Amino acid sequence: MTTKRRFKKSKFFRILVGTIKWLFIGVFAFYFLAFLIAGFKDFDSNGTYPFYWSGLEALWDADEDFGFWTNKPMTANFDGIDGPYVVGDSLFRVTEDNTFIRTAVDYHKPLNIPAPHGLGSFSVDLNRTINTPDSNYSLPAKLIAISDIEGNFSAFYGFLLKNGVINEEFEWIFNDGHLVLAGDFVDRGEQVLPILWLIYKLEHEAKQHGGFVHFLLGNHEFMNFQGRWGYNKRKYIRAAQQISSCQAWDSAVRFLYSNHTFLGKWLRSKNVVLKVGEFIFVHGGFSPSLIDYHANLNLINYKYKQFFANAGNVKPTSDSLTHFLIEPDGPLWYRGMGTGHEEIADDVLDKILTFFTAKAIVIGHTVVDRVSTTMEKRIIKIDVKHGGETFSSQTQGLLIENNRLYYIDGTGCKTML
Repeated sequence: MTTKRRFKKSKFFRILVGTIKWLFIGVFAFYFLAFLIAGFKDFDSNGTYPFYWSGLEALWDADEDFGFWTNKPMTANFDGIDGPYVVGDSLFRVTEDNTFIRTAVDYHKPLNIPAPHGLGSFSVDLNRTINTPDSNYSLPAKLIAISDIEGNFSAFYGFLLKNGVINEEFEWIFNDGHLVLAGDFVDRGEQVLPILWLIYKLEHEAKQHGGFVHFLLGNHEFMNFQGRWGYNKRKYIRAAQQISSCQAWDSAVRFLYSNHTFLGKWLRSKNVVLKVGEFIFVHGGFSPSLIDYHANLNLINYKYKQFFANAGNVKPTSDSLTHFLIEPDGPLWYRGMGTGHEEIADDVLDKILTFFTAKAIVIGHTVVDRVSTTMEKRIIKIDVKHGGETFSSQTQGLLIENNRLYYIDGTGCKTML
């Protein structure tokens, strides 16, 4: 090897080593600054920080305590008007000044529900009898579907109002149409309770007009059944603690969504999968592995309800179908139909649709820019990032009218897919 070649090799080696060194320093500096500024808050299921560093941003954030702790209890506080929560014969509310009130509930009188953002209020009639919905329905002349509202009452109310489902008094005016709510209406947002009560109200009113409201469960409803509280606003955890008399956050939230509470029992009666006409609706999607179990929609919904019936059962079951259904490839969680780079093969999708005698599957769970179709309109994706305003074009859903597909938004705009 000549001197010139050795020189070139050593120079290349020095450049390579220097590049790796500075790359390592840059990555370390980035994460160190992120840790220093944003902090690190590792928490457990009981509402305790085993390790807590607030980060420097706590110096200008009034809601954060500045400092470093181990085994620091997390705090949960009320945040203005909340409720009502119905538990047996007791009614719980939180007032504007954060006073927690317990009174007796009168099942013979309508229950008043305050709507947020100055939108007034509405009343619901409490019915102790909760009926289990079917898994199959005929396709009506009009069907509207929307998913992943996540506690955003403004978006939900505006969308229903502008698309002729309700009037300004929160009354059902969609006649014999069907409204499909494809999961994840809880968590993240500030208005979970009024949303659930509005759905409960519309469900009963729709039946009186020959219509239906189909509330399907998503992974976030399921997470709350299990007491997985990580996406809850703290005011709901505080209410759960007061109502349940459990201080552990997971136990309190699990109680709030259990059969002990009115809304918890109602939610646990809901389906995960639904077929209307030739359209299947599900929150996450169908994994290719599902067809190996040869389970129809009735059996799938039955297995979920069996699992939900045990409020404390948060561990995988020995039943192979149920075990599959509650795992990441199950219908609540699976994302292989909605990523834009579908993991599911064309022939496998055909097998799934043939097995269920369907022509399309409508899914939420995986966010897309707008309501859209893929796989030659055999998959319809309806999870979008809904707008924060009452009437927003960002809030979108699906309309099936006379067997044609449209996407509709919170301004009342209707566009064919």
